[in-house]
Amino acid sequence: MEVLENQQIAFPPEADQNLTIFHDKEYLEEGVDVEVAIISDKEVEEPLQRRQLPELEQAAIMYVEGNYHQLPEAYQSFAKWLDEHPEFEMVKATRQFCHVGPEHTDNPEEYLTELQIPLIPLTLT
Repeated sequence: MEVLENQQIAFPPEADQNLTIFHDKEYLEEGVDVEVAIISDKEVEEPLQRRQLPELEQAAIMYVEGNYHQLPEAYQSFAKWLDEHPEFEMVKATRQFCHVGPEHTDNPEEYLTELQIPLIPLTLT
């Protein structure tokens, strides 16, 4: 937040203007490779980077209502779904949008998180 402030870039309060990207191929409790992003048309200086996110051709999209502690269960449900659907493979990085979070409510049970997990169809023989 300090870096944004120093570069006179406002953190957007709208949920669809900020997201988290997880670069790990699986859910991890520790050592997570995570990227925090905002949507902005401002030019940036180091250490910030500006880039265009690629469009997702296909994705599994899940909405998780309630406390963030439920996110591991959502990822486990997705892993089970993926095991049951070998015609798909997870690729790239998972995107996580916080539609309702701590900046919107004091009640964690009111949180709403959207998970976007990129998929590619596989050719099964």
